[in-house]
Amino acid sequence: MRVPASPQLQLGELDIASIGISSRSRDDIPQLLRGLQYLYCNDELRDKIFNILEKLIPPTVNIELGRPGKYWSWVHCD
Repeated sequence: MRVPASPQLQLGELDIASIGISSRSRDDIPQLLRGLQYLYCNDELRDKIFNILEKLIPPTVNIELGRPGKYWSWVHCD
């Protein structure tokens, strides 16, 4: 079974919650990244999002294997 992200950090990795994203930039990307960081760090909200995404999976896709050629897997990152 594929796992999109390991909950255990490897040596040299940073926790997503500890990454500082500039709030002074006028670009849209830092705002988007802060939003994604919030969603990733909020376990309850992240689970709700994954539940919604699971309902959108076509019946022809094997949930255990994901889609052929894609890294993304439709399992939770718990």
